[in-house]
Amino acid sequence: MENQGRVAAVMLAGGKGNRLHELTRQTCKPALPVNGESRIVDWTLRNVVLSGLSDLIVATQYQPRVLESHLATVWADRFQGRLRIRNGVACTGQPAGYAGTADAVRCNLADLRDIGAEHVLVVAADHIYSMDYGAMIRAHVDSGAEVTVAANLVRSSEACAFGVFEEDDTGRVRSFSEKPERPVELKNQPGCSLVSMGIYVFDMGWLDEALSVPGDDFGHDVLPRAYAEGRAHCYRVLTPNGAPIFWRDVGTLDSYRETCLTLQREPWTCPAPFGRLSPPDTRLSRNGTVALPGCRIDPGAQVRNAIVAPGARIRAGDMIGIDHEEDRRWFRVTAGGTVLVTPEMLERRNNSRLARRRQDASSCRTVGRTDVQKGVRL
Repeated sequence: MENQGRVAAVMLAGGKGNRLHELTRQTCKPALPVNGESRIVDWTLRNVVLSGLSDLIVATQYQPRVLESHLATVWADRFQGRLRIRNGVACTGQPAGYAGTADAVRCNLADLRDIGAEHVLVVAADHIYSMDYGAMIRAHVDSGAEVTVAANLVRSSEACAFGVFEEDDTGRVRSFSEKPERPVELKNQPGCSLVSMGIYVFDMGWLDEALSVPGDDFGHDVLPRAYAEGRAHCYRVLTPNGAPIFWRDVGTLDSYRETCLTLQREPWTCPAPFGRLSPPDTRLSRNGTVALPGCRIDPGAQVRNAIVAPGARIRAGDMIGIDHEEDRRWFRVTAGGTVLVTPEMLERRNNSRLARRRQDASSCRTVGRTDVQKGVRL
């Protein structure tokens, strides 16, 4: 990038996404589909490409097969051979792989030096948003700070789910609290707070030195030191008209379902990567349901507020999302009312119903034989 020195990007893509439960049993969170061919990771990758960044290191770890295949077949050509996939197990030689987010970058410092990076952009692979990283990098260079962290403006009532910043008049980070019960509100915008988006720009020299001391996680180890020493600058990510951008951390079943529905109903809020969104199924989206690729919902089925996983088939006459007490016997139901339906859950329910029918039929036959026997004895 012009006048800013060589910039390399590291994308952290090893997360499991524990709060997505069965959806991430066989693949990592960044590889989950979103309304058709797109995957969660595609939004971040598009941001990297459109920001003019050509050197990208992707740190993979948990269940990486689908993600790594997607990177190689869909995205590698866009980086002209400068996309490096670095799996944690292969890089560390340890079954556990990277020990944390900072360790993932530490283990790839040799690649960053080989690139000749003067600044390093670190991004997460599991958020959905559109952003020009170039503007943030320019702001980082202009500020003179060693570290710049991206922040989004959210309602204070929602900020308790994120890390919350407090900045001074110059934009330096004055304090940071991870998921506070009472988030700090902005003085000039009561009811609003600044939260971390998990996007960082580091001076390479500072990053190299910071990672030479113990500490494996950016959020808990590296960044608190930068905040305490006054080395971090806060960069607010806003639309051209000054409004907060569309940014979603799809870390729960509720947020995943709601984000998919929003992108179906209002695709202009956050354009799909290269237009790869399937046409909305109005029959399902009207009832708040997200049908993932590879599932089947037969006409005549009643499904509300559900996520139907790949491979699941819901047959005509089935009712899901209508009676949550019944749903909880077979499916995962969140506090927000989302019902997750997987093939295994359906099989367990269907087998139980089949066994019940067989038992009932057997009971009927037994009663019939007893009646006959009684008749003979009479």
